[in-house]
Amino acid sequence: MWKTCKLEDICLIGDGNHSSNYPKNSEMVDKGIPFIRAGNIHDGTITDIDLKFITPNKHKTLKKGHLKEGDVLLINRGEIGKTAIVPKKFENSNLNSQIAFLRPDEKLLSKFLYYSLNTRRAKNLLISKKTGAALNQLTIKRIKEFKISFPSLEEQNRVVLKVESAFKKINEAIG
Repeated sequence: MWKTCKLEDICLIGDGNHSSNYPKNSEMVDKGIPFIRAGNIHDGTITDIDLKFITPNKHKTLKKGHLKEGDVLLINRGEIGKTAIVPKKFENSNLNSQIAFLRPDEKLLSKFLYYSLNTRRAKNLLISKKTGAALNQLTIKRIKEFKISFPSLEEQNRVVLKVESAFKKINEAIG
């Protein structure tokens, strides 16, 4: 039996900082805490390509957007709906303000949430909830209200395995 509920009922949802503490280009450093931007999201994960860094002290001043392994990232400004799962390598990275993080509770697998958000139906629903003329955006409030259907953890595991098996076959066929 599948349940349907709002994302806010099964996920902690947040985004990066919007305040005056937001890092300026001049505050970026060569090494430090990764500062994840929309351009770093590619093929369902975070890429090192053009990765920016902030100092550990700056990271401490930014109260929002601290990532955990398994968080599902959702671009909510500009290229709305693009997603990724935070790998262990990017645990405790920081997030800019154009990306939301969804941290599922114990009833929802990160990979199941990720694949659910990548269905055509979900993408269309997310895009239909955007606002703004010059810069499209999907507010945190609207993300929290977004409804998702999900089965038991056992069934979520089966669905994830089937999806990943299908992708593996497709990749092998393409070569």
